[in-house]
Amino acid sequence: MCPLSAADLRRPTSDRCSRSDTGRTPGEAPLGGCTQRITRSHGSRPYVALIVIVAIVGATMLSHPLTGALPATTTADWGWSAQTAADGHLIRVLTAIPLTRNPFMLTSMCLSLAVAVGGLEFLAGHRRALATLVGGAVFGYAAITAAVFLLRQIGVGDPSWAMTVDYGASAGIAASAAAIAALLNVRTVTIGALVFILGGLVLHHQIADWEHLLSFSASFAITKRSSLAAGRSALDLPAPDPH
Repeated sequence: MCPLSAADLRRPTSDRCSRSDTGRTPGEAPLGGCTQRITRSHGSRPYVALIVIVAIVGATMLSHPLTGALPATTTADWGWSAQTAADGHLIRVLTAIPLTRNPFMLTSMCLSLAVAVGGLEFLAGHRRALATLVGGAVFGYAAITAAVFLLRQIGVGDPSWAMTVDYGASAGIAASAAAIAALLNVRTVTIGALVFILGGLVLHHQIADWEHLLSFSASFAITKRSSLAAGRSALDLPAPDPH
């Protein structure tokens, strides 16, 4: 039997020692003759998702009426394209993220942020969610820039691709969804998310859809590799053995 002190009784139930001395269940480790199960505690409130949603709505209100369309001048001044990046306007990979084209894009972007980024916050914490969102968006833009000019060098593709202006946080949302799929490690979730991403390529063939696929793939691989390198489940960590 494992005695519990007054301090132990004040701790959350999930952090207390089990009173069973008849073996361990997965996710438990021996600790002083008893077993202990520790579960990661992450942000239960999606602060990052909410802040980003407010920022996107604010950027929309500053650039055009909520019920109107994004002006061409704003797109030209703040949007991203491979050519503007090649011209040295690297800040565009950040200024393009909060832009939305119209009310439909604004609504879908906010809902996607709430689900994907909010879900990742719950699983992995606020910092990880923010890094994945911004990193995924920037990676999508940068990867497509490199791909467009590589294809130009070998004489493949349409020269107008470099002038195609893009904006929005969708590549970061795709990266967040990929991280969730990797952390949950549920095959049906992973396949469903990948089918959704590939569906965009089949239906649209837009540069943005390639951004989504590249960011999704990179985020999934990085998250999966980091989980395997840690040698533990992303959601349920065994308690350290003090011995």
